[in-house]
Amino acid sequence: MLTFSTISRAGIFNATPALCSIGEMIQSHSFSASSVDSPRRIQTRNEAAWPITVTLFEGLEGLNALALEWRELGAQGGLFGRFDFFRLYVEYLNKDPKSVRFLRFSDAIGVLAIIPLVPGRLPVGRFGSWRIMTLGNSAHVPLSDVPLAPRANAAVVGSLLIQSLERFRVPWSALVWSGFPTSSGAWQIADSMRSRAFVDEYSPSNVFDTTLEYEALCSQYSTNLRASLKKARRRLEENGAWRVVFASNGDKFSQEYFQEFLRLEASGWKGRAGTESAIKLNDKICGFYKALLSEQVQSFACEITLLECNGTAIAAQFSVFDGKCKHLLKIGYDETYAKFSPGQVLLDNVLRDACCNSRIERVSLVTNMPWHQTWRPKAMNNSELVCIRNPIAAWLFSSHRRIKRFRRQIAAS
Repeated sequence: MLTFSTISRAGIFNATPALCSIGEMIQSHSFSASSVDSPRRIQTRNEAAWPITVTLFEGLEGLNALALEWRELGAQGGLFGRFDFFRLYVEYLNKDPKSVRFLRFSDAIGVLAIIPLVPGRLPVGRFGSWRIMTLGNSAHVPLSDVPLAPRANAAVVGSLLIQSLERFRVPWSALVWSGFPTSSGAWQIADSMRSRAFVDEYSPSNVFDTTLEYEALCSQYSTNLRASLKKARRRLEENGAWRVVFASNGDKFSQEYFQEFLRLEASGWKGRAGTESAIKLNDKICGFYKALLSEQVQSFACEITLLECNGTAIAAQFSVFDGKCKHLLKIGYDETYAKFSPGQVLLDNVLRDACCNSRIERVSLVTNMPWHQTWRPKAMNNSELVCIRNPIAAWLFSSHRRIKRFRRQIAAS
């Protein structure tokens, strides 16, 4: 018996991967619908299996109902799968928080996985656009993840995910997951869905291993970068006193430094004279970063780092530390001080400090930009998943992607 319900919606699937294959497990289900309590429930049972319950939650109310379970489940994962980080994304960066849904997979022991369903549109040329479900990405949250319990069978979760979308009548044409790290919870589920989904490489995240001694780390920099840093420091010293300062969540200087960060991030091409994409020019985006800095949670800590010259801030970084990795979300500097290479000097000092801090195992630049290459970071692979509902459209899409990949390989050979 398979039962669905909601909190606004919810559902129950029963399955035991150890007792039957996925195909056998799915085929053995019978479906019926009923109404239970305030949520709408649909329930299924595999008589020879532990029950796996799939529950659909909706909007901010549904998200907050998952807080305790999500925090516990996501504690071992990366920043982009943490509850408190995702909550702020929904509150500030998502255009319609009420439209966001969440599937919770659980059994008699506890929660197995929580999968966000963030609706969007994907243009499909002359055919208009598809309704897609994403994990929630934006220019300010470029990566994503799914909190997945170590004991969870990712193949079962992936199979029940597609069934849940159909049983809950979620409007979707495709699942599009972008920027999830290899070996993450999202990757394990995506990898198990290769028979019906397209899983490909995505832009990597450049990362520094700060378990190394600083001297060993900086020896990996390009020759030109080491020379540039040496020249920049000499110029700073000749110009006057310079120092690096920082403030984290709750520090008395955190809001003052945050304002300096906003000023510097908007001082160049992102400002009103350029693309007008600076954080301070958008109230919602500014609110997101301000809320990150104001949060007092165990799952992450934010830090504003400034490079000052003669008492004036000339470069700034906004970073988030998740317990192992320090993620540099945004960097800005005053272009009138370009001859001092302030962004480079600040990043080098941040890496030096991280190498001296045993808690910080990695410093991530999050994205993969051309200027990263002189620093010689390690590229951590990310992936994307596209699972198309219509089998004909899925075949055409998969064929098109494979042809493009083949052409890239030919061009590179």
